[in-house]
Amino acid sequence: MSRPTDNFNERPPGQDIDTIVLHHTADGSDESSLETLTGKADNLLGQAWLWAKEQVKGEVSAHYTIAKDGTIYQHVDDEMRAWHAGEGSLRGDGADVNDRSIGIEIVNEGDGRDAYTEEQYRALEQLVPYLASEHGVPLENVVGHRETNPDKVDPSPNFDFDRIREATRRVL
Repeated sequence: MSRPTDNFNERPPGQDIDTIVLHHTADGSDESSLETLTGKADNLLGQAWLWAKEQVKGEVSAHYTIAKDGTIYQHVDDEMRAWHAGEGSLRGDGADVNDRSIGIEIVNEGDGRDAYTEEQYRALEQLVPYLASEHGVPLENVVGHRETNPDKVDPSPNFDFDRIREATRRVL
């Protein structure tokens, strides 16, 4: 399902997509997460809340968000550069990970107690292998945000990364 944002820019010329970065939204609400990731709210209260969040975190985006019910929302075209990984790099190589990656946000509080839903896992088991195959992303470059920035912890420790990597391994 499309839910576009204006928070993106072009990738550097000739930059290949070679990484997929998984995140949690640090927000258990689908609608609030989508407002944050698109920079768009439908009502005055949502707009005020969004403005306050942007003052703290700045403008953010991701290519995709996985809602609690497993709905996949695309915000940014794969070929464009979303703003999901901050100043991160892959294994300390110094290259801006946003330039080379696709970012997927999973709606979850990120506190280790909020369970990721079966529907979210099923959606990820379809989306991640598809993207890895489509863009030639090697399995070792399907990573969490914490692997691109030591200050980050997402996705939270209760996320079953092995399940997603196994689904991806079967396709590659």
